[in-house]
Amino acid sequence: MADLRRHLTTLLAGATILLSALFARDAIAAAPSFQLVALGDFEARAQLHYLRSATDAVPLSAPVLRRSASVDTRSVGAPITLALKQADPATGATVYRPVAEVAWPAGAPDRALVFVATDATGAIRATAIDDSLKVLPVGTLRVVNFSGETLLGRIGAFEGDIPPGPRPAVTYPDIDAPAGTTGRFRVGIARRDEAGDAKLVFNGWTEAWPNGRTLLLIRPEGTRLQVRTIVETLPAAAE
Repeated sequence: MADLRRHLTTLLAGATILLSALFARDAIAAAPSFQLVALGDFEARAQLHYLRSATDAVPLSAPVLRRSASVDTRSVGAPITLALKQADPATGATVYRPVAEVAWPAGAPDRALVFVATDATGAIRATAIDDSLKVLPVGTLRVVNFSGETLLGRIGAFEGDIPPGPRPAVTYPDIDAPAGTTGRFRVGIARRDEAGDAKLVFNGWTEAWPNGRTLLLIRPEGTRLQVRTIVETLPAAAE
């Protein structure tokens, strides 16, 4: 009987360890994270850090019009604080000066996308949007309009207004692409002139990558509008 109790105790202990490891693995896999996209080049990009706390700073990559690597966050309830690494002029010690702070997007369960840019004064500004698979599933395209004006768009089956800000995702259209190739579909963006007539500002193609999801970014460039696409390809299991 004593041997049986010892065996049961050992089995229960082993099961507890296994379950703890599985829960820990799932917790790590489900940790919320964000990616960074710079809307343009600016000098301080190379010095950006994410402040997890006052003493825990993570160096960031902020590629221009591309997604950065994912960065784990403390909590979706905490803001994302960006800081610059500097030397204290009095002591020479390394300090991190906060330069932008943005709240985690409301309703975003696990992923956010943070856009960084500088304003007319050179100050760094940040905007965060929900980047989860619920709002940008595989096989869809989502427009983020930074122009400040309502535009017109034709994307797949969608045709209509594109107000400022992030818009609902549009499903890739059905494409008959030859085997071994990536299908393409046309995207058209227009703005209204003073008479209310539509003037085409972008008429191009984007690719429907397998297991891909696409962001189409519209931003002002002087008096013109710049339109760029960013495609992220995910593992098939992520759908």
